[in-house]
Amino acid sequence: MTISSSLIRHASGSVVLTGSVGILSALLFSSAMAAEPEAAAVKETPIVKETPVASEIRPTAEQRETWRQSILKTPKPAKGRYTAVYPDPQWREVACKKPSNKLYPPRRSGGGMPTEQVGNGPDFSPVVTGHITLAEGSFDPGTVVTSECSVACPLVNGQVACPANPVCGATTANHYSLQLNTKPFDTSVCSSSPFKTNGPSGTPSDKCQGWEQFVYPSGGGGGIQYWLLDFGPAGTSCPAPKGASCQPNSVSTDGWCPFQFISTGPVFCVVNAPSATAAPGEPITSLPNLKLTGSAAGANGATTDEIAVTVSNGQPFTANGNNSFPDMGSQWQEVEFNVFGDGNSDQAVFASGTTLVVRTAVNSGVTTGPGCDLRSFTGESNNLNLVNTAPAAATGSLPALVFKETNAVQSPVASCADATSIGDTHLTTFDGVHYDFQASGDFVLAQLGDEFIVHTRQALAVTDPNWIQNATINKAVATQMGKDHVELYIWPARLVVNGRPANLASGRTLSLPDGARVSLRGNVYSIVSPEGDSVTATLNNNGKNTWMDVAVGLRRSSASAARGLLGSPAGNGLNLKLADGTVLRTVSFTDIYHNFADGWRAAPGKSLLAASPEVKITTPVKPFYASDLDEKTSARARATCVAAGVVAPVLLEDCVLDVAILGDGTAAKVYTFKIPPRTVLPRPAL
Repeated sequence: MTISSSLIRHASGSVVLTGSVGILSALLFSSAMAAEPEAAAVKETPIVKETPVASEIRPTAEQRETWRQSILKTPKPAKGRYTAVYPDPQWREVACKKPSNKLYPPRRSGGGMPTEQVGNGPDFSPVVTGHITLAEGSFDPGTVVTSECSVACPLVNGQVACPANPVCGATTANHYSLQLNTKPFDTSVCSSSPFKTNGPSGTPSDKCQGWEQFVYPSGGGGGIQYWLLDFGPAGTSCPAPKGASCQPNSVSTDGWCPFQFISTGPVFCVVNAPSATAAPGEPITSLPNLKLTGSAAGANGATTDEIAVTVSNGQPFTANGNNSFPDMGSQWQEVEFNVFGDGNSDQAVFASGTTLVVRTAVNSGVTTGPGCDLRSFTGESNNLNLVNTAPAAATGSLPALVFKETNAVQSPVASCADATSIGDTHLTTFDGVHYDFQASGDFVLAQLGDEFIVHTRQALAVTDPNWIQNATINKAVATQMGKDHVELYIWPARLVVNGRPANLASGRTLSLPDGARVSLRGNVYSIVSPEGDSVTATLNNNGKNTWMDVAVGLRRSSASAARGLLGSPAGNGLNLKLADGTVLRTVSFTDIYHNFADGWRAAPGKSLLAASPEVKITTPVKPFYASDLDEKTSARARATCVAAGVVAPVLLEDCVLDVAILGDGTAAKVYTFKIPPRTVLPRPAL
């Protein structure tokens, strides 16, 4: 591709961040922030603004992005702070500056449940099987944001407590940070940790891990902050080099400084990289055009870790770290990117109607899309909700995880892998296989080891006598999450927690002893484990039938050990498995309703649901589909579904059948926003 040599004036307000792993590159913060004295200025090449030329041909966005990716791969002349101006193929050195002493502490968990960093959940983080050498965060088309502020989330008894109804004042506007955070990892820097040398019973402890952050604050700059998590018990000194200018719970660039959430709690250690980038500050409205890149030593020929910030006009600014974690490049397998409050565990609060389409790209030497982990690592947060649709894994030279978060619509539970059992009864597995399942009784819907189990109770629908043996609906669901046991019944509607009836008002959440949480929003119950696995049950009552639509979510998209009627996210999207693991390669009526169904029935006395004489064990007489309805009934149900916005053929057929059998348009609501399945299992022949 030929790139025009003419120069173009920078558009204001756009920034892209790029960073690499190593000692924290200096962060530039707003003038209101306390900062360490500026280092002696080095020889500086001024930031050059492009000058318009009358005869120029304005480059396309694709040409600018091609240039940006090319310049980021171009080695720097030496360690330092650099920028580049389109279409110049060379870096220009800029002045060295010290970062501020603001802290971006790690996530604190409480009550057995991770802090909700992104509104209704932790975050979506890409994970790879190899090792990440470079990661980049950005925002895809569809991102809409008008205003934002940052509110303080103080520590209460050592736990972060954000206000329930934050109020943004003028002084808190436009204070945010973009963060690209590694998952905590094992490092040789922990070798002197008391937890490593004096673990329980004389064995090494699994405490003390390294954690590296690439941060761009709204005030400008951008640098690297390094943490040793749980380095030692209260009173422990941080390892050498020790910071000579450490203040209580602050950070310096000359060595490790101690940090504690509470005075009796474990000691963490933190240090900044020596300098920050020269990237200017950006308003929150520039968010769609910002990029933040972080890389480990060795990436793109660099000898240290590095951060790069790209502003909205496409101009990149870089700063190197000092490899405070020399082994990070061989340990980095997961990364988190998002927009959060600007340090000190604060929360970014976005105005109503905000939607972000987040792209977290990783380079691990492969072109396949990364896996997904519902995990967050930073202590800062935002008030947006993750949309309850499993993130898309984009392939290519820089594979990525792409997901949406918004406050335009409510989404009670987010997960990396979704599966459903809805209507009368249509199942879509974690791997996208769609099939009808009309047997009645108690079944293993999903199971992941002994820590996460979901059973459902299917019973015959109250409907036309000609259909009654061929249509079943969900009447109850139960889950075991660790030691917490939750049962939910539709008629009469009741909640049972650890063997006892429980009352839960809409809008409230019940925290259970082993860390699970039960929430109710209108007619939707959400049950979430401490790890992030979930069960969502929507209770429906139209006066003719009472039934549940059930969704199950898994924290990780690589949960290959999952089993049950909903299968596993690690399958091939074509087959179901019998209880003994055998792949069901045919789909005859006998295969589905004997070998398959009988194998996944909850064993006598083993059901998570209470025994009831009303439970009948039946199998359908024959397959039953929308095409089996009489013409008048089918036409009326189809009109109802079309009016509800159901378009995809497979979903329209399910909707028509459900509306006809269950009695009215209530059954159509679940299909309005449902995504079509990946594969439809062939209809079983008698």
